[in-house]
Formats: sequence, structure tokens, C-alpha cells
Amino acid sequence: MQIKKGIVFTSFKYTMYALLFINTISFYAINSASEQITNHEGLALGEIIVAYADAIDSASWLLLLLLFEFETSFDPPEKHEFWIQPLIGAATIACWVVIVYSFYGYVGGLDMLGDFAAYAGPDPCSLNDAGALFVASLDDYIPLDPSHCAAMASGALYSAELNMYATPDSFALLKRLIWIDVINAGAWIIVAGIIEFEIFLRVTRGVSPEFLRIANIVKFPFWMILVGATILWWIYGTFLDAWDAFLWIAAFFFIELNMIAKHEERAKKRSARNSPEV
Repeated sequence: MQIKKGIVFTSFKYTMYALLFINTISFYAINSASEQITNHEGLALGEIIVAYADAIDSASWLLLLLLFEFETSFDPPEKHEFWIQPLIGAATIACWVVIVYSFYGYVGGLDMLGDFAAYAGPDPCSLNDAGALFVASLDDYIPLDPSHCAAMASGALYSAELNMYATPDSFALLKRLIWIDVINAGAWIIVAGIIEFEIFLRVTRGVSPEFLRIANIVKFPFWMILVGATILWWIYGTFLDAWDAFLWIAAFFFIELNMIAKHEERAKKRSARNSPEV
């Protein structure tokens, strides 16, 4: 397979990266707005990772993606390798620490589901509770109004800790979206972990065609999970999540192409060195 890196390929690739940066800013804005609504007393240090899981996770992945891009597209001059490689290694470890911790943030979101229980009290709108919220979707919590109370006439759930109401349907949507976040984040960790190991083996010249075939086979079901999550986000109307997921899949597709191209380049160099001189 011959990978050609022309201006169109390069321009499209870096456009994907720029769009991912914009999405990271968007996730920060969404997380910040949600945090201001649900946490009136501020956040403890350990709660920040849960409240800003999307933004922190996206920023860490973006930095890791750029590190992958550098490692799979460029060969630093040998005289600078003694400091470039340790720097990349340290930055990569830092990214992985934050990414795994962000995964804890997604898992921590499951605790929110346990706070809800069936509501059997009076009409919430008759309580004059100005701070009550209604769950429209994940990270979409809006002040309770009469239209929400009418929707909850046939059944409602309530979180006393969050002072938040939901219909059975909106709670089911919240539950699905939280689980999609958790499964998607876990699948990405596995896919990127395999790619990280592939890059390490390529750098140390320890990679083999057999290993690459096995790695691709192992990655395939997790790629399918990621594609499935993208489709589900689109179906459930969380279009920013679906768009962001599409961009990440496209961006890591370019990383895979980078690795193939670099493998071909090194194979040619080895072939040239081993060919007898005429």
C-alpha cells in the first residue's frame, strides 16, 4: 500500500486537528455552563475532573494526538534525539495520566444516576423552588417551568442532592448518554494504547508484520464501538458529540496512515542499505 502525502492530504489532516481544537473550546464552554447551574457552592479539587470531564479529556487527547502526529510524521535530527525523545515521553505519560483520570470522571457521572428516585410529592411547580432544574439531556439542565411539570404529570424522578427533576424518558436518555460516554472513552483508551505500543515498537525497530496484523484485528471491534457511539449520538440529537467523535475517528485514521507511510519509508531505506552495490 503506497501512501502519498500531498498538499491535499496534509491540508485536510490539519483542518481536522484545528476543528478538534475548536470542539475542545466548545466542550469547555458547555461544561462551564453546566457546572455553574448545578454547583452553586463551587467545586472541590476532586470534583473538577467530573464537572469538566469532556473538556479535560478532549484537551488531553488533542495533545496526545499531536504527539502521535509528530512521532509518526517526523524524524528529529539525531543530534537532538537525546532531549526530544525524553520530552515526548514525559508529555505522553502526562497525557495518559490525565486521560485515564478523565475516564474516572466519566465513570463518576454514573453516580449521578443513583441520586434519582421516583417522585411522589406535590406538583413541583407549586413549591416555588426557584433553584429547581429539569433534565433535558446530558449537560443540558434548565430551570424548571410549567411545561416540564405538565410533562411529569404521568411520572417523574427527582434528585434531592441536585434539586433536579426528570421525566422517565429524559432520565432514560440521560442514562444512555452517560453510558455511551463511558464505553466510548474506554474504547478510545484501548485503541490509542495499541497505537502507542505500535509507535514504541516502530521507534525501537521491534515491530513485525505479524504483530501489525494482530494489532489491527484487536483494534477493529473497538473501532466499530467508536463508530457505533458516533451514530448513537447523532440519533439521540447530541450533534456536537457526534461531530466531535467523527473528527476524532478521522484524525486517528490519519495517524494510522502516517504509521503505514513511515513503515514503508523505513522498509525502503533498509532495502537500499541491504541491496548490493553495482
